[in-house]
Amino acid sequence: MKEIDTIFSVSEISSVIKNTLEVTFTSVRIKGEISNVHRHSSGHTYLSLKDSDSVISMIIWRGTNIAVDFKEGNEVIVSGKVSSYSKGKSSYQLIVNSMETSGEGDLLKKLEELKLRLKNEGLFDLDKKKEIPLYPSTIAVITSKTGSVLQDILHRLDERWKTKVELYPVVVQGQDAKKTIVSAFKHISSRNDIDTVILARGGGSFEDLFCFNDEEIVRSIYKCPCPVISAIGHETDTTLADFVADKRAPTPTGAAEIATKFTQEFIANKLDERMRYIRHSLHNKVKNLYNIMDMAKLKSPLDKVRERQLFLDFSMQKIQTTQINKLETLKIRVENLKSLLESYSLKKTMERGFIFATDSDGTVIKSVGTASKTEELVLNFIDGKTTVVHKK
Repeated sequence: MKEIDTIFSVSEISSVIKNTLEVTFTSVRIKGEISNVHRHSSGHTYLSLKDSDSVISMIIWRGTNIAVDFKEGNEVIVSGKVSSYSKGKSSYQLIVNSMETSGEGDLLKKLEELKLRLKNEGLFDLDKKKEIPLYPSTIAVITSKTGSVLQDILHRLDERWKTKVELYPVVVQGQDAKKTIVSAFKHISSRNDIDTVILARGGGSFEDLFCFNDEEIVRSIYKCPCPVISAIGHETDTTLADFVADKRAPTPTGAAEIATKFTQEFIANKLDERMRYIRHSLHNKVKNLYNIMDMAKLKSPLDKVRERQLFLDFSMQKIQTTQINKLETLKIRVENLKSLLESYSLKKTMERGFIFATDSDGTVIKSVGTASKTEELVLNFIDGKTTVVHKK
């Protein structure tokens, strides 16, 4: 390979690229679908033009006369010149001079057709949704192994219910997303020890989330033997994965809450069961005493009946007092357990000054030996995180 003698600075090569683009592409016409329209307070409009594989940024300067309605999803033909912004992080965009309508957005049209077809097949039927288990022993999380989504889910699960969590790391946007997500669901479907699946990713543009409209991913969710909770993007974002999932969560943290119950709630449910048992037992005892009273009326004189009535009243009062005392004792125990659980929570522990360290992938560092092998340590405080470099 021939060596290049000239050494450019970053600013110099950015300027060369800018000049090359602006000289080469002074006038181009591009066909695509409008997305991410943002009208700035300055009067300029920032938007994107996309097809099934790529996206290009565009700018319509204030004062440029555009006759057509360039709303989200419209397919248009745009005329303009390619330019590059070389200050800061280099990027290129199309400066729009004119625009004409080409037809209905192809991607949105195909998406609506697929949505209708899957709906007619029954994939979105409510009566086919599986119930989320109240007390799962194993939860599978399908998401990216980097970023805050996974940590948000793990922290909320740890606070609410002590359960086993298995991570299935996948790509959550782009061409490799479908392959990894479908593979994760195939592996989960081959097992019988997973109670609930959480499929999650953070917010993003329409293009970033579009892989979750893929038919193969949708059918993988539908065929999954255990219930699936979707938490894709923000609450206003909707994909076909949300329609087919057994439950949709507004956020990844919300998915963790749907998948679990507070330990306090578990105790409260047990207390309700106990109270129902006590009421049933009390009812049977009272019924038996009334039967005894009826038999006494038939077989004994009036004074014998009155004696039995007195015995009945005394017995009922004793039973009620005993059961009420038991209920009060149970209530006190529940309150004590609630206080104890709250004091042991991660949040309360960190409020007392404790921190915990993880590596750059979010794995918790549990020993000095592990820490010494880690170049960067992420220290997690109650009010945020900081990264320190470990010198060996």
